[in-house]
Amino acid sequence: MHDRRARRWICILAHCSEQFLFSEQECDISVDLSLAHVGTRKAVMITCKHFSTQFAIERVRYAAARGASLLMLMPPYHGVSLNADAPSMLDHFGRIADTAKISILVLNALLSGVTLTMSFLVRLAREMPRFSYFKSRCRLPRRSR
Repeated sequence: MHDRRARRWICILAHCSEQFLFSEQECDISVDLSLAHVGTRKAVMITCKHFSTQFAIERVRYAAARGASLLMLMPPYHGVSLNADAPSMLDHFGRIADTAKISILVLNALLSGVTLTMSFLVRLAREMPRFSYFKSRCRLPRRSR
């Protein structure tokens, strides 16, 4: 993220942690408590990842209605072998963007088993202005000892 505010953001329901362990009710409680506590002192980013577009849209609506500043999405996947192709991802992201009233960050993570190419991310940004930020996580080469 090339945004100076990024140092002041708080991320709730991060991509590799509590969102995989919490029930939907626990996610709601985490979002509610976090946003109530933080208020407007800091920008809060909420992860709204789900393979189902409809469930992701519901998470986006919930987060935005409660005051999230930014949404973080990953491509739709379920394990490393069940993931969406480019047209399906564009549809998924497009339907979410149509619902969202705030900016979106797309996380390109190894965990998903989906590789978002640079050309795909550029297309996403051009066609869907809500996609304002991109973060890529990659495996760094091991250092020799």
